[in-house]
Amino acid sequence: MTRCLNSLTILFLTLILVACAGSEPEEVATTIGGAPSTVTETEPPPSSAPMVAPTTEALEPGTAGSADEIDVGDLAGWDTMPITVGEEELLVAVADEPEERSQGLRGVDDIGDLDGMLFVFEKPRDATFVMEDTIMAIDIGFYDAGGGLVRTYQMVPCESQTCDVYPSEAAVGYALEVPADTFQFRDDAKLTDLR
Repeated sequence: MTRCLNSLTILFLTLILVACAGSEPEEVATTIGGAPSTVTETEPPPSSAPMVAPTTEALEPGTAGSADEIDVGDLAGWDTMPITVGEEELLVAVADEPEERSQGLRGVDDIGDLDGMLFVFEKPRDATFVMEDTIMAIDIGFYDAGGGLVRTYQMVPCESQTCDVYPSEAAVGYALEVPADTFQFRDDAKLTDLR
């Protein structure tokens, strides 16, 4: 009697979940422990809207945003923000957590409408970048905590087991990566309007 009651309860809860999901369950073939198995699960409806990020008009200067208004290419899910370098406004993905800084633009070949990626360090430090697993050529500018340009490099993808390293050569608060030849770093252009 208890087994029958438990089976009915599970069946009832399953029917409620299916009704709440608004779609019929779909059988999906999978492999568990090397043997084929069939699992029933509901899939969300497909989205036809492209993944996008905020425009500079959608954000107050110096605030981070989420991906919902412009094409961010392979960087869906990253926070974005507008920054100013000299008199030029850029919209960048923000790498302000250790795992984000470690990932950077590795494996990325499309940044959509973004201008690049800003690496933000908690406190000024020496930083070194490598191009391992990076697909596109990148120009980088290292900036001190006050936004002054410290050093630039033109970095090329690494196609060997030993990759070149690109050190900041001084303590920096920020690094700005942009696709090669898309932005002119200038000594007199300060990095400003940060959150």
